[in-house]
Amino acid sequence: MHSWEHRKQFLRLTKEEERNIVALQPLVMSHVDELVAAFYRHLLTFPETRKFLTNELISTRLLEAQKRYLLSLVTGPYDETYEESRRQIGRVHARLGLTPEWYLGAYALYLSLLDPLIHEHYQAQSEAYMATRIALTKIVFMDIQLAMEAYIDKSAEAQEFATQQLAGLSHELERGLNRNRQVLLETQRQLRLTERVAELGTLAASMAHEIGTPLNVIMGRAEYLLERTNDEAIKKGLSTIVAQVDRVTRLVTQLLSLARRNPATLGPVHLGETVVNCLDAMHEHFSRHRIT
Repeated sequence: MHSWEHRKQFLRLTKEEERNIVALQPLVMSHVDELVAAFYRHLLTFPETRKFLTNELISTRLLEAQKRYLLSLVTGPYDETYEESRRQIGRVHARLGLTPEWYLGAYALYLSLLDPLIHEHYQAQSEAYMATRIALTKIVFMDIQLAMEAYIDKSAEAQEFATQQLAGLSHELERGLNRNRQVLLETQRQLRLTERVAELGTLAASMAHEIGTPLNVIMGRAEYLLERTNDEAIKKGLSTIVAQVDRVTRLVTQLLSLARRNPATLGPVHLGETVVNCLDAMHEHFSRHRIT
């Protein structure tokens, strides 16, 4: 950023021109109300600027701000404090959302309103009129430049903030997608596990039914023989068989319990072998209890 003095040098704004501008102060002070009123009427003719004048309080503040601007324009001193005040104007425009096409037009309007007054003030002094007009144009162009820079800086800050917010939202969205992806993968894994458990349950049920009936037959025959023998060695062996069959039977019961977690399904069953095994078991039971 260039220094204030460097800017004035580039515009070739001399000390004499600054004095010419300050010499307009009495003229502007005597006409400031009518200048601001003309400016205000012009704003009301365009919807783009009229929307900023929504109530009397805002309108009053605008009129006072414009009076201060016009008076400071011809008061000086044209130093760093003046520079900062012009930058503040640009920041306010950016905050209000007033785009350059409208507030640049306001500077042109003020020049067009001031020019007839200056011309009348100097009358036949054409050289003084031209010198003052050129000096005033230079300082107004300086105001435009500073306001534009501040407006651009403020807009760039807002854009950078929006970009950062968008980047943050993008990262958060990506993290959310990753979390959802992990949840989906875990759900798929659980589903595969559930399907596997269902398959094991079906297998367990099949095995339990296949094993259960022979075990009952073995248990029945072992108990039957155990009641009819007096040989201690045989009794011991048969007792071991009964105990182990009982253990296996409990395991079969657990397998059936696991299998029952799945909904029951209807299907054809081959009962021939099952009926034969049941009859054998019943025969052993009846024989033990001497039922004929």
